[in-house]
Amino acid sequence: MSEYFRNFKSADTNKDGFLQAEEIKTFFKLDDAAVKEILEKFDANKDGKLSYYEYLNWLMKTEFEKVDTNKDGKIQPEELKAYFKLDDETVKVVFEKADWNKDGILELDEYSHWRHFHKLKEEFNEADLNKDGFLQPDEVKKYHGLEDVADIFEKYDADKDGKLDRFEYIHWRMEVVLKYFFDIIDTNKDGFLQPEELKAFYGFDDAKIKELFDTYDVDKDGKLDFTEFKTMKKEMKSKKLFDKVDTNKDGFLQPEELKAFFKLDDAAIKEIFDKFDENKDGKLDLKEYIKWRRSRFDSKKK
Repeated sequence: MSEYFRNFKSADTNKDGFLQAEEIKTFFKLDDAAVKEILEKFDANKDGKLSYYEYLNWLMKTEFEKVDTNKDGKIQPEELKAYFKLDDETVKVVFEKADWNKDGILELDEYSHWRHFHKLKEEFNEADLNKDGFLQPDEVKKYHGLEDVADIFEKYDADKDGKLDRFEYIHWRMEVVLKYFFDIIDTNKDGFLQPEELKAFYGFDDAKIKELFDTYDVDKDGKLDFTEFKTMKKEMKSKKLFDKVDTNKDGFLQPEELKAFFKLDDAAIKEIFDKFDENKDGKLDLKEYIKWRRSRFDSKKK
């Protein structure tokens, strides 16, 4: 994803999808003590290397601590404004989009989500040479050094207007990251992920692998294609916030939990449950929650 992903790919010299201690040391020009500290803090599963998401956590946490000048573990609007030299209106817009629970501060996960998308927005603006708010095929070719972009436009130009808007571009770039890791996990290069390949890459136990294949192997052929893998990764990412909202830890979101976390009024809650509680059981499961969150994202495009 933007420069974060490019740097990860460059640092990952053995192309195994992880950053080993020596790769971190060499690419980021760090000494042994610094690398040791990074692995102690951010190697969550203690396998001696950083996955892409552990690497992102390291970068985001480091930057977050720089922005958080009063060291209270939260980013206030004034801190964001001062660090990035933003005007009041821009800060207001950032908080409207990034402050999910509307508490007037950015926690690390909120800040990280904003930074990822902001970096992609910056990349889009750099590629938009004629500054018309869209990317023409020649602009995509030039910025990314590609010979042919016909397949990209065929797949990601959703409205078929011959150009990519910012959201179409971000969709493409996010899938580039997923495809990179899909291809690494697919060690036998058959275009599918077998249970043993997923297990070897992520270090999941047999029970977790069974759960994932039961859930995401839609056609029940015993392997995951790229579409099934994308769904798995997106839902696993969404589940992090879902679990945060799910304060009673029953695996569902009750109206009161949604109301409390996102600071919504009763009318908004009623509208959400009328539209997205598909089985009308009075709560949202993960898939229903994702559809609601997706609808909020889509509404911001207009």
